[in-house]
Amino acid sequence: MSGTLQSKIQNPKSKIALLLLALLAAGLLTSPAFGQETADTTHTTLRPSSAMPDSARTPDRSSLVTRHSSLTDSASHQSLRKAVFLSLLVPGLGEGYAGDWGRARVFFVAEAAAWTGFTVFRVFGRWRTNDARVYAAEHASVSLGGKPDSYFRIIGSYPSNAVYNEEQQLTQREHARLYTGDAAWTWDSAAARKMYLSIRRSSERARVRSGYLVGLAIVNRLASAVDAVKAMNVRGRKGEQGLLFDLIVPSDGSVWVVARVRLE
Repeated sequence: MSGTLQSKIQNPKSKIALLLLALLAAGLLTSPAFGQETADTTHTTLRPSSAMPDSARTPDRSSLVTRHSSLTDSASHQSLRKAVFLSLLVPGLGEGYAGDWGRARVFFVAEAAAWTGFTVFRVFGRWRTNDARVYAAEHASVSLGGKPDSYFRIIGSYPSNAVYNEEQQLTQREHARLYTGDAAWTWDSAAARKMYLSIRRSSERARVRSGYLVGLAIVNRLASAVDAVKAMNVRGRKGEQGLLFDLIVPSDGSVWVVARVRLE
């Protein structure tokens, strides 16, 4: 519900109305009884006169000097884009930009946890890979220098290079790739080979889990971007509350100050 009270600035009733509007803006008179968003407008003239001019009673919209709706909309869109960009860059920054640091901390913690977990799993995976190779050198007489990872996968599948070479000659014939010399290996027991495979599997699991955490970091960014838009909308609604002023210059040359109180 909105209404317009127009009077001269010397009128005591106008001063009382302005005082009430100021109290409402400070939240002293707000209550659920006011319902949805309301806007009350009080016009006061800065030029004394015996009678209010008709042009001031119904001022031309084109004569408004401070009409900020289009500028506010443009700034709002720019602010939303900036909040989304900040959240995609570092989850939580968009919420912080909107002034909601409580929600920002949630995304900060999630981001830190994701990348900490990623680092832990990657480091652990490398450790286990090195452990498996050292174990192979001790229990299969493997020479570690200059061997690709595919070689270490193969030695876990065959008890010795002789068994592997025989299978390759039967299946690949002239295209068979044989391992001899410093590429030869022989496991000292089936249990040792089984242990080697277990160590390698733990390394592979760690790498897979680190990939999951990268996905979590991406999801965290998208969720933060959506939440930042919500936080900006909340800030925008809060920004519409309070005592606002517009300056009106009708065609007769008078100057009017419009006080508007917007409540939610």
